[in-house]
Amino acid sequence: MSNTALTPAQTSLAERRAKLAAIAAQVDEISQTGIVAFTGAGGKFAEELTAAQAMLDLRLLLTPDVMAPIMALMNTGLGFRTDRDPNHPTQPKEPYPVEVVRDVFIESKLRGFHTMGDEFNIIAGRFYGAKAGFRRKLTDGKTFAGLTDFADFYDVPTMHGDKGATVRCRATWKLNGVAAGMERVFPIKVNSFMGSDAILGKAERKLCKAVHDRVAGVNTPDADLDDVPLAKPAKPSAPEPQFAAPNSHLPSPISDPADAPPGAEVPPAPTPNSEPKTQNAQSPIQRDLKTLRLFLKGSGHDESALLQIWRDNGVIDESLSSLEEVAQVKPSALRAACEPWAKTLALLNAAPCNAAPNS
Repeated sequence: MSNTALTPAQTSLAERRAKLAAIAAQVDEISQTGIVAFTGAGGKFAEELTAAQAMLDLRLLLTPDVMAPIMALMNTGLGFRTDRDPNHPTQPKEPYPVEVVRDVFIESKLRGFHTMGDEFNIIAGRFYGAKAGFRRKLTDGKTFAGLTDFADFYDVPTMHGDKGATVRCRATWKLNGVAAGMERVFPIKVNSFMGSDAILGKAERKLCKAVHDRVAGVNTPDADLDDVPLAKPAKPSAPEPQFAAPNSHLPSPISDPADAPPGAEVPPAPTPNSEPKTQNAQSPIQRDLKTLRLFLKGSGHDESALLQIWRDNGVIDESLSSLEEVAQVKPSALRAACEPWAKTLALLNAAPCNAAPNS
């Protein structure tokens, strides 16, 4: 008769796994409650409070011991990727601490994204949905009740120089038996040695994200790790040549009248107002941003309405969610909106409140 008694190490491992399984069940239960409240909040404080309480409860459950398996999935093909990969071939970085990963993990659960399968990224310490997550939610038949027959189509990319491309994309689906669709032209940032397949992959993420957000009625942050610029190492600056000051052979001016020899000319003491005044001049981009905000405020519109118009017309990327981000990525859009403002105002007035993007 074989001896089936467990060793102390096996017993400890079994107990730890049982404890983690129990906590995982609690995390799933709290997350499900939070998902319902998060996606259906709609400005109702009771549902917002439920989502906030779910976040607090998850933080209490996710101790460093519980987070250890999740931390092991970071920067792996099975788990999720980040912009701080210690194994990066050219610029390895220290990975994110457990506190950052925990909060991103909580957000991913409340948004319905899985921890495995490359469904989200951590970029600049924040959650960003990835292509695999958006597509899985659109096609699993469980995330959105009544969503069926999702199909997506892509034209051949149109190149614009060596740094950009555009791709015309279309998607069709049925929601509760009613046919719906969307067509967009997405701008794609092209990196070195990027082929058509990689460009189409970026377009696929943008299209799936756009359809997902329309069906869900939320705006989900998304980004691509390939678009995150790597910091270039600073080059040591060459020492500047030193030149003698003009007329350096002449005696230095006398600063204290008491030190002046008899008959010497003493320069007048500087007055408090004689120092040059410096002002912080605004850059043209900052000026356009300030002007556009004044126009929006004066007309009674908020920036979200203008951002949606830009997205619908392919002016900006789907991932840009504020005027500050537009100013950094595409500042020309700010100037075009200000001059002429009358044209922009007409578009804002014509846009229906809370309208979905054009199909």
